[in-house]
Amino acid sequence: MDSRYLACTGRIRARESKLIDYPKFMRILESSDAEEALKELGDTDYAEGIGDIKGPGDFEQLISRQNTLLYKLFSDLTRDPGVTDVFFLANDFHNMKVAFKEKLNENPSEEAAAGNYLTPSIFPPERIYNAVHEENYRLLDSPLKEAAAELSKQLEPGSGYQAVDLILDEMYFSNARRVAKKYKNEFINKVFGIQIDLVNIRSFIRLKEMGVEKNVFAKYLLDGGLIENDFYLKLFDGSLDDFVSSMRFKDYHEVVKQGLERWQKEHDFSTLEKLFDNYIINFVKKAKYITFGIEPLIGYFFAKKMESINVRNIFVGKLNGIPDDVIKQRMRETYV
Repeated sequence: MDSRYLACTGRIRARESKLIDYPKFMRILESSDAEEALKELGDTDYAEGIGDIKGPGDFEQLISRQNTLLYKLFSDLTRDPGVTDVFFLANDFHNMKVAFKEKLNENPSEEAAAGNYLTPSIFPPERIYNAVHEENYRLLDSPLKEAAAELSKQLEPGSGYQAVDLILDEMYFSNARRVAKKYKNEFINKVFGIQIDLVNIRSFIRLKEMGVEKNVFAKYLLDGGLIENDFYLKLFDGSLDDFVSSMRFKDYHEVVKQGLERWQKEHDFSTLEKLFDNYIINFVKKAKYITFGIEPLIGYFFAKKMESINVRNIFVGKLNGIPDDVIKQRMRETYV
């Protein structure tokens, strides 16, 4: 038991009771349009910000507000920037990916870019944008400064977006592993180990489909996952069917099998990404049964993360006339 978090559990349990459960999401989804869906949010945490927006088209402001409140709650309860930052730095690394991809694109869309930056982040998105586009990485602090400089060195003429994702994923999780090791918490270690496994699985499938050589794939494998890197390297020269078959003794077998089936039919990674998210949320649900410790807070962090994905999926779908059954296929499992 970690006595530093004795007061944490009570506050988190109270917050969990306000999470949107799956039946409620289905009622929101069944709304006739985006306006009605917005009204359905009136009895949830998102109600606090509804009066500040013009209409459902501003739903991202509601999500941003919730994420900012989550950051404050996380910071208040941990009182440790090292723990807080390792989870929220994922947004900074995402924002750096966006900035570098814009730089690689000769004609980036400013409107599209504005919608791609995530908050809350440790560094303001505009600072990351300026550091990358001006190649002035001194505007940033560790670990982003080192990550940006290293990525800039490794990117070669003609490098695609895939290289940006792979290199920055390695930088982010390398930092996360160091922090997890410092705190010696098995739950934190396993959360990041699972995420590393899922990144490696995604890289395996994508790079095999691209036809890259094994030595190139090996450069992008992340260390620190629950599955040893040799497992992927031994299978890389085989078929994807062999890969699925070899995963049957791993916890991710069904995730890989179902996600790959969709990928092979439609070259669509959305199902695999959804299944990855569902796997993580089902793992962190274990935190609901831990009385004292940081685990309930981490569980709540991922609960809110999946909640925001579901809210975004519904409103993007409603505003763009996407059929409800298609939106439903994109919905993540809920924490409660």
